[in-house]
Amino acid sequence: MPTNVVDLVAKALKDQGKRLKNAKILVLGTTFKEDVTDLRNSKAAEMCQIFKQDSLQ
Repeated sequence: MPTNVVDLVAKALKDQGKRLKNAKILVLGTTFKEDVTDLRNSKAAEMCQIFKQDSLQ
């Protein structure tokens, strides 16, 4: 699922004539449950890691 989100964001940026490499992306709502600060079951960390790797390429 995180890969799908990254792909959708990359496509949306491309449609706007921008590249993922130069983009600044804000990720909100990174916890798995509402009003919980626990990230253990959240896919957000994995998604952020993919964004970081893709932006370096």
